[in-house]
Amino acid sequence: MTLENDLTLAEGTKLDLESIPEFIRPYIQAKREGTLRRYYLDRFRHQRDDYLDDLPEADVRVQATLDEQGHFVGERYKCKGNYIVGLSACLQGAVREGVITDSGLVDKIERFRNHDFRFHHDEFTSPEEIGMINQILAEVIGYLE
Repeated sequence: MTLENDLTLAEGTKLDLESIPEFIRPYIQAKREGTLRRYYLDRFRHQRDDYLDDLPEADVRVQATLDEQGHFVGERYKCKGNYIVGLSACLQGAVREGVITDSGLVDKIERFRNHDFRFHHDEFTSPEEIGMINQILAEVIGYLE
């Protein structure tokens, strides 16, 4: 274990970055290096740019497949419940970590997170909900830039 890969936790406990699953390492490193703003900006840009606004007629939940390593294969859609939950969690994290502090934007994030999305009722995401997703992403990215 090298000091460069160590992360000091509460009460002096050390954690080796190599022992942390690869998908969470960027967050841990950003927290350690004081670059959480950049981390969240990159995450929100990814959520904006790498997912489709399309609302396919077919149920996208049954189109999901995984490769041998367990990674998702196929189109990425903003209309999926997993995407919306992930975005909500990322928004909550940015607020909790103090990256987003503007009270007006925090209120908008809370309204977004408390919205009764249609996927909760086993219904397809609406065009209006895709608009809400894109609007909150635009505001958060604009704030972080």
